[in-house]
Amino acid sequence: MQDYGFKFAHTYFCLSFPDELAEAVNLLFREIQPTEPARNEKAVEIIREGKTDSYRFLSESGESAPIEGAKPVLDKLPFFIQDEIAKSLETGILVTGAALSAGEQVILFPGQWSIGRSRLLPFLISQKWRFLTDLCAYKDEDTTEWHYLKLPPAIDSEYLHQVTSLLGRRVESCLRGQRLHRLILEPALLNDTAVAPALMVFPDFHTGAGLTLDPLSTEQAVEELTKCLSRPTEGFHDQAGAIAQQMPAIKLTFGSTSQFEELGCALSYIVDDHYSESELFALLTAFQPRSVYQVPQSEAEHTTSDPAQVPEATPSGAKKVLTIGMATYDDYDGVYFTVQAIRMYHPEITNKTEILVIDNQPDGPAARELKNLDKIVANYRYFPFGSRNSTAVRDLVFRQANADFVLCLD
Repeated sequence: MQDYGFKFAHTYFCLSFPDELAEAVNLLFREIQPTEPARNEKAVEIIREGKTDSYRFLSESGESAPIEGAKPVLDKLPFFIQDEIAKSLETGILVTGAALSAGEQVILFPGQWSIGRSRLLPFLISQKWRFLTDLCAYKDEDTTEWHYLKLPPAIDSEYLHQVTSLLGRRVESCLRGQRLHRLILEPALLNDTAVAPALMVFPDFHTGAGLTLDPLSTEQAVEELTKCLSRPTEGFHDQAGAIAQQMPAIKLTFGSTSQFEELGCALSYIVDDHYSESELFALLTAFQPRSVYQVPQSEAEHTTSDPAQVPEATPSGAKKVLTIGMATYDDYDGVYFTVQAIRMYHPEITNKTEILVIDNQPDGPAARELKNLDKIVANYRYFPFGSRNSTAVRDLVFRQANADFVLCLD
């Protein structure tokens, strides 16, 4: 038998295991600093039953059912360690889930291991995000530090080839279990931070689903977070509430790896700009499934050119460097996604630009929605013009611009 001592949060553990599992266990714990055996408090053992191929996990809290074969042991061991950690904690809050860092910011993905999440994480890592955990994160109630259990990320066997192709030589080796394979990543892809997450993302994968990002209220975030706690400690609900108030939360629905690039850009943008809950609700409407704006027939029959029905123009603000303008006729979706893309993918120009929209059907069904965008899109200006309908009304972009330079979109 061999021993490996390690510490997580306040607790020291000693893992004992048969010699034939030494290479695999050492790979599994490679990124966790070993401790002196004399300091170890909690004993966890993997025992082999005689000369059979059957194993059990033993600890102070009991023993597991027989596990047939070494590979199933490697599948189950990280989750057994997580459960023992949860049992050892008397304070604080242990969240089941994954965590990555984007630059200096950490994003927490609460929830049990899933195929969808296991496929999302390697893509984000390939985009220069750094790995923290895919098992659990612990918030220390006394120090407010966060601890991330840095065992290697798990991938299902069907997706292993795609992941190793995606990450290439940045995967140094692979610890193969029966159902799950754990990627041994090069050190440059890992992070040792103890900072708190800046964003919580609750992933929900359904094959074929569209990509949606739904902002959660504080109450919704607390409800979702409490589902992801490993053996809640005393006062866990108040602690979950404190976490939810400190960072925005999003429910992510996705159904294909082809959505990952757009999703990665959106998450990086959100976490870098520290949005409040209300700002996040406004921003993420761009990721809600929408259909072309339609008015019920009963209302359309009574649409008139009555000036009282025309929304007021948005007042012009301070002069900018650049006006980005467009003329539209009853095309809310076209305007909406254009302006959201500009603000999302080029946030560095927000303070230097205005977005000017000339509405050539200001008494139409989309007019009020176009006008209301000035409440959620920074430096957006709505200008109604309905005295004549023509493609030539785009000239108003240049006449109404309040900037040194003008860019007209068509």
